[in-house]
Amino acid sequence: MKFIVKTFPNYRIAYVRRVGPYGPANIKVMEKLKKWARKKNLLKSAILFAIPQDNPKQHFLKTVDLMLVL
Repeated sequence: MKFIVKTFPNYRIAYVRRVGPYGPANIKVMEKLKKWARKKNLLKSAILFAIPQDNPKQHFLKTVDLMLVL
């Protein structure tokens, strides 16, 4: 596996943390975040991140942070 390390500028973000099995539920949470952002007119040129916090092979309950750069 090849890793790439990048440094990002300081960003102001809105995020939702989800704990549970990886899969379609993560997509639903991202859609909820995007719906919130649309209502606030924040989605026009948005940068979105989904960052898993666990190794899915080692943990039953997984954590993912779904983020929107403001």
